[in-house]
Amino acid sequence: GSLTGAAEYFFISKSNHILSIKLFGGGQNINGKDYRGVLYSSIVGEFTIPEVIRTDMYILGGGVTYSYSLNNVVFPYLGFGLSFLDFSPKKDNGELAINNSNGVYTKNTISWDIEAGLRFPISDKLGLQLKGGLHFLNTDYIDDIAVGSHNDLYSSFTIGFSYSFFGNRDSDGDGILDSDDNCPDEPEDFDGYQDFDGCPDSDNDLDGILDINDKCPDEAEDFDGFQ
Repeated sequence: GSLTGAAEYFFISKSNHILSIKLFGGGQNINGKDYRGVLYSSIVGEFTIPEVIRTDMYILGGGVTYSYSLNNVVFPYLGFGLSFLDFSPKKDNGELAINNSNGVYTKNTISWDIEAGLRFPISDKLGLQLKGGLHFLNTDYIDDIAVGSHNDLYSSFTIGFSYSFFGNRDSDGDGILDSDDNCPDEPEDFDGYQDFDGCPDSDNDLDGILDINDKCPDEAEDFDGFQ
C-alpha cells in the first residue's frame, strides 16, 4: 500500500505535447515472498529467511513527465525521476527482519524511477490517474537479503486523483485561455481579423498604417503617390 502526494507544474503548450516537472513524497509498503529457507551469513551465521518480508519506505523525489493529449479526453504519459528512500524490512509479525535488526546495511538509498500512466480529466480541476512504475534501487537489501550481483528493483501500481489549484488561466482577460492564446499577456482586439489567436492586430493589412488611421484596414496601401 502507499500514501503519496505530488506537486506538478505543467509548462504552457500550444500543441498536444505537454511537458511537466514534479516533486513527490510519502510512504509506501512493499511485500515479497521468499521460499529459500535457511541461509548462512558471515555476520549473523545460519538463519532462516521468513517467507514474507514487508518493507516500509518513506520517499522524497522529483522527476519530469511527457504527456500527449488525445482530444483532451485522455492523456497518456511517460515519466522519469529520482527519489531518495528510507526503508525498513520487517517480518510478517511486524518485527525487524534479521539483517535489519543487526545493522548489516544502511537503510537509505536512491531509486531511479520510470513510470507510465493515463490521466483522465473529470472536470476543469479534478482528474483521475492510473499509473505503473519500475523502481531501480541502489541497494540489494530492500528485502533484507543481498543475493547475487544485482541490486533490487520493485514495481508499483497506483490509482489516484489530482486537483489543480490554479487551473487554466486567462491572464489578459480577453476570454481566450492562456493554453490557446498566442499572446497571453496582450488582450485580443476583436476587430474581425484573426480574432481567435489571442493577439491584438494593430495593422491587419501590414501596410505600416495602423488600423485606427487606416480607412481600409484589410487592404494594403499601394503607395503609388496618390492619396
